Amino acid sequence: MQKKRKFEESTKASKSSKVPKTPKRKTVFFPEGSHDEVIDIEVTELLSKTSISDTNGHVSDVNNAPEDAAVHRSPDAKYEKPAELHQEVELEIIQLSSTGDGLAYNTTRDHIFIIPFAIPGDRVLAKPWQWKGNHTYCDYIKTIRPSPERGGATPQCKYFTKCSGCQFQMLPYESQLEHKKGIVQRAFKHFSGLKDEQVPEVKPTMGSPLQYGYRTKLSPHFDGPKGWGNKKQAQWNGVPEIGYNMKGTRKVMDIESCPIGTDILQEGLRTERERVAKTLQSFKQGATILLRESTERAYRDVDERSPRFDTSNIPSTVTLASNPNDLTLESKESESSQSGTPSIIYTYPTHIDRKTYTSDEKAEATEYITTMTTPADPAKNSPATTKTYRFTNTAGSFFQNNNSILGPFTSYVYNQCIPPPKPQPQSSSLDDEQKHERSKIKYLLDAYSGSGLFTLTLSSLFTSSLGIDIDARSIEAARRNAQRNNISNAGFIDADASALFAEVPYPAAETVVVVDPPRKGCDREFLKQLRRFGAGRVIYVSCNVHSQARDVGILVNGFRKSEDNRYSGNLADAVDEGWEEDGLYNYEIESLRGFDFFPQTGHVEGVCVLNRVDKERKASD
Repeated sequence: MQKKRKFEESTKASKSSKVPKTPKRKTVFFPEGSHDEVIDIEVTELLSKTSISDTNGHVSDVNNAPEDAAVHRSPDAKYEKPAELHQEVELEIIQLSSTGDGLAYNTTRDHIFIIPFAIPGDRVLAKPWQWKGNHTYCDYIKTIRPSPERGGATPQCKYFTKCSGCQFQMLPYESQLEHKKGIVQRAFKHFSGLKDEQVPEVKPTMGSPLQYGYRTKLSPHFDGPKGWGNKKQAQWNGVPEIGYNMKGTRKVMDIESCPIGTDILQEGLRTERERVAKTLQSFKQGATILLRESTERAYRDVDERSPRFDTSNIPSTVTLASNPNDLTLESKESESSQSGTPSIIYTYPTHIDRKTYTSDEKAEATEYITTMTTPADPAKNSPATTKTYRFTNTAGSFFQNNNSILGPFTSYVYNQCIPPPKPQPQSSSLDDEQKHERSKIKYLLDAYSGSGLFTLTLSSLFTSSLGIDIDARSIEAARRNAQRNNISNAGFIDADASALFAEVPYPAAETVVVVDPPRKGCDREFLKQLRRFGAGRVIYVSCNVHSQARDVGILVNGFRKSEDNRYSGNLADAVDEGWEEDGLYNYEIESLRGFDFFPQTGHVEGVCVLNRVDKERKASD
């Protein structure tokens, strides 16, 4: 699968011996929000805030701890192993980490155990397998006493607690959304380096309309025959396990259905498993199977009534959790072609969708996204409108894997592009100053634009929109998608990172920049260019809220370290000595919100909206 590509700083250097050597920059740590970084921070914080009573093993506030409470070690202290590895232990879960794991205390030592598939209040049987200083990773064995927080939630997958895919099927969806709000909060606390007053209250997590059957892409795999890496040709001894890795191992477990996949991908998984079994001898080694959903849509002849396929009734929480299309679904039929390829026909009052799938990375796959827009003047009672966009991409390229939330998600980003009106209790309409503030945003720059998701779905707001990406193939796909959707005010260019903003023709103060980087976030060269350009408004979309928090901290405070930098100490500051700060703009955060693209998992996406502070930052400030 082709992943999102990041803008990279040039690392080429001349090999000529005549070129004088320049002094090396100080090597610094640039946190990326990896699993280990997040665990290290949250374990250390938990140990610093709570203590264990040796007499009863209960968690208590460190300020009220009894005299015999465990003494917390300094970061440089030497740790002793809290338990024998591979020996089963009973543990009480007291906290859920941002990685989706349960955290438990050793009852006699100042130590944390990390156990998957467990939530606060659970008492579980676990088996330690890796000791890392002040914490130990464990395998989940079983739940001895379930937590009341499980609330009767029933996992819908028989492989749950064995497969590495999902973490939260035992947790009610409302609780999943609340936990993911906490992930965003902790990410900005630990990785942004910002003061509390610089970070607004995190808005409730927007839930996915579908909590199961939402993934439009699956990639099961299987290993090669024993000894396939040797020069001697290995032989298959029966059909291998086809599925996903077991939790905590590299061993593939056999999975014939995955309930978070869409209906057509469930059919496709069965079909592809049969195909592998029939053609097994053609595989010389293991392989990954691509399953990508594709939609063919035909609009029906309808009367003049309003279309019923808009997204206006999609809730931001799970109060009415279901796919809104279910409200108007007239029929659903499965069929199969002569070659045995399955398809599913969904009939709605206004259109018919034929769902198929492809396993060819170079084949095209199509999705439809309906974005709801709001009127420019909220004081006027003009109705919201909807527009449906068609996106076609190669099946192996990157595109969001949960179509059910893409409509509400792009609608939300659309409505963040223009600054909201300031409260006017004495007036029912916008004054001239507010209208000017809202109308001066005229242009969109979509960095990391890919195949044009934001450039196109936001284009109706702007005089002109420009998508930029380092991948020329994505740019070509974006241009074709603009043509398919009859959008004439959107253009696309592939640009090198070193000159990313050099080709932007828009006045910075009148421009919104949408940033949607890969998991590692933006590199420092990109952030420096962005701050020098000084867009009037920035919308930072991220699939890793920890690297997002780091980057937003740099947009707000710059690269220089402050006394309140939250990731000082063990996590060194992300500043090179002598980093130039002259003429760079700073930003302030307007809003922050999480989006649940992957229900039943510990993953959350984030959207942070920032406004430029209209004062250039000087090195002497």
